[in-house]
Amino acid sequence: MPLIETWEHDFPLGGRRFATLVHPDGSLIGMFQKDPPLRVDKNGVTQLRPRGQGPGDLESAFGLCLMDGALVVIEHTGKIKVFNREDNDFQWDRSIHRKAGPAGLFVDDIAWVAPHLYIAGVTYTIKDEEHAIRDHVKVYTQDGTYVNDLVRQTVPRSELVRANLFMEYHMKADDRHVYFIREDEPVLWVIDGKKARLIHKVTLETPAFYRSMPDDAYQFKKNGKMLMGRDLAEAQTAWKTSWSRITNLELSPEFIILQMRTPNRTDDKFALLFYDHGFNLKHTRFTDDLLLASRDNRLFFLAGGNPGVDESAENLTIRIREIQK
Repeated sequence: MPLIETWEHDFPLGGRRFATLVHPDGSLIGMFQKDPPLRVDKNGVTQLRPRGQGPGDLESAFGLCLMDGALVVIEHTGKIKVFNREDNDFQWDRSIHRKAGPAGLFVDDIAWVAPHLYIAGVTYTIKDEEHAIRDHVKVYTQDGTYVNDLVRQTVPRSELVRANLFMEYHMKADDRHVYFIREDEPVLWVIDGKKARLIHKVTLETPAFYRSMPDDAYQFKKNGKMLMGRDLAEAQTAWKTSWSRITNLELSPEFIILQMRTPNRTDDKFALLFYDHGFNLKHTRFTDDLLLASRDNRLFFLAGGNPGVDESAENLTIRIREIQK
């Protein structure tokens, strides 16, 4: 994939990527763990909105999408805020209050296909003494009215001890469909966005290097003891790097694109897997950079990997590459 542009800024990043999106104006909107929501382009880095709890402020950005041209941000608390682009700035337009539906959602992404908003994350409800119901996608109308839950599975209750807050759930949408995938399994769920119903569940082909998640990943307890402090921090790094964890899902006109870790390779941290829209694996490419976002046939990467996880990802350098057919 040819490199077509590089944005290099002296701006140290404070922690791992939470959410990124390419706006139609060409800028990259991003949230990293310890930084305020940022807007980045070739000219520099600016703060998207003041950090805070006010209507027009942003405390965090765990998911980003576009809705009829407006920028939609969902915070870790589940608050949804809508911003319009005005005079080279993003101005708060309104907040969407979810009016009903199950609570307790760990939020990780958001998507829009008219007339529905889709929120990705995880919610558990107890089914019986041995089982729980795990939901990953909640559907709402534009005004926040609850519609239904999708990507629902019955799982052992023992799964409730896992550190689901640290897991990532990826979701992207085109004009008609919503695509969802967990970081820990190459299973793609495809939703009819207009009708809010599941239409495909596809186990994707993986390359020979694929290493599945170890049994002890995302377990707060080790040898009967709770992980805390430095032990927990080291465990989080291992959870993020020691297996073929899916780090992003993106769409282009030609491909469904996954990026995943390559723990058994020493020269590249990640692989890019290009699937056609019939879910066939067509190409695999390797890179040392973290895939942040896409627009049309361009992919936006953060040089060096994921800050807070990879020591080489210390500064804000964006590399833009073009997908070749």
